[in-house]
Amino acid sequence: MGRQVEVSLSEDQERELLAFLRAQANVQIIRTFSLSQSALFVDSFDPRGENNWSYYLWNRSFYWEPQYSVTHTDPPSAYVSNSSTAPLLEYIRYTEHGPGRIYWAKNFSSPNNLTYDVAAFERWYNSVVLRAKKLKSGSAITSN
Repeated sequence: MGRQVEVSLSEDQERELLAFLRAQANVQIIRTFSLSQSALFVDSFDPRGENNWSYYLWNRSFYWEPQYSVTHTDPPSAYVSNSSTAPLLEYIRYTEHGPGRIYWAKNFSSPNNLTYDVAAFERWYNSVVLRAKKLKSGSAITSN
């Protein structure tokens, strides 16, 4: 079963969360869709706007080989096709339609077990969620 927590972070809080994550690990941000495969991998969250609401967070200490595909839309979009069994967290920003979330698929889409250290990834997931909650509540100590 997957795990998720509701989050509604401002852009400043997103930057603080990313700084916290990168202080602990080599974290790569991946767009869920992009016009090219190379543009899927970004260094930071884009400003809020159309098509900038959903990302994956990959802690690179968990080995994974992304696989890619292309949509049948006009124009076509590239995406990671093996994200459901990957060591990724999905981060969806809040919008006027509702709250965002941090989601880990865990075993939901992987009946044949996951290929990464689930216990270690769960500890990382819990640290991300705890930090996001602290940022939202205003109790996180920032170094500005």
